[in-house]
Amino acid sequence: MEKTYKILRKAFDRDDELIESGLSLQDAQAHCSNPETSSRTCTSDWGHLLTEKIGAWFDAYEEDCFVEPKCQEGKHEPDFTSISHDVNMSNVIDINCKHCGLSGSVSINSKDILW
Repeated sequence: MEKTYKILRKAFDRDDELIESGLSLQDAQAHCSNPETSSRTCTSDWGHLLTEKIGAWFDAYEEDCFVEPKCQEGKHEPDFTSISHDVNMSNVIDINCKHCGLSGSVSINSKDILW
């Protein structure tokens, strides 16, 4: 069986957050070499908001120690019953995948809202 790798988001005084699993070594290395996967090098609004929320952070990869269930056809689907609002970041909404439970986030601004 081929080794797989997971991406963990690491920050001081916080538990590691699983970002993705079941990746090839090449995919894990490519993810972590992206400048948007570290508070020191990110330039996106989302990355800056995350840094304001949790302080310094970075994504790292390590070998999976178990195989997690795969989502249908490898695609995550939102579980709309799991939506939560981040009280520290008023424009960030968290939602879990309905198949594997992986957490995802979306940042919205007033221009995204259909009035």
